[in-house]
Amino acid sequence: MPAGIHRIDVITTKDLLDAAQPIAKTADLVIMAAAPADYRVAKPLDGKYKKSSGTPVLELIDNPDVLQSLVTDRRQNQVIVGFAAEVGDPVPEAIRKCAKKGCDFVAGNNVSNQHGAFGSDTTELVLCNGQSVVRHITPATKIIAAQQLLNFLANELVARRPAAS
Repeated sequence: MPAGIHRIDVITTKDLLDAAQPIAKTADLVIMAAAPADYRVAKPLDGKYKKSSGTPVLELIDNPDVLQSLVTDRRQNQVIVGFAAEVGDPVPEAIRKCAKKGCDFVAGNNVSNQHGAFGSDTTELVLCNGQSVVRHITPATKIIAAQQLLNFLANELVARRPAAS
C-alpha cells in the first residue's frame, strides 16, 4: 500500500458495511466504488458439500445495501458518491440509482466498450445527480479520470461549506 493509506480488508458485504459506517461518519466525502454482492447464501455450509449428497439447492437472501445505509446515516454537507458499471449507456441507470439511493452523485461507466473499466487502462465516466448528467469525463487514463472526478468533487465540497461568520 502507498504511504499514508489505511486499508481495511473485508470479505463479505456485511464486513464492508461494518468497516465503512464508522469511517463515513467522520468523512466529508464518501466514494463507494466497491461493487459488493447484492445477495448471499441464506445458510452457508461450514464444510464441504459432498457430491454424493445430490445437487445442492441454494437459497439467496439480500445483502445489506452499503451505499443506502451510508446515505441514511449521512451528516449535513457530506457528499456521497456511488458507482454504476453498466453494459451500454450508463446514464439512465446512474440517474435512477442516484435518485433511488438519495446519494449526491453516481459515476457511471460503460464496461462493454474499449474504455470500459474492466481490463482497460482507460475509462470514460458520466457523473449524474438524480436528474441529469452533471459532468462528463471523456476517455482518459484511469488516473486522469480519477483526478478529474476528485477535482469536481472537491469543488462541490467547497461550494457546500458553510460561510464563515
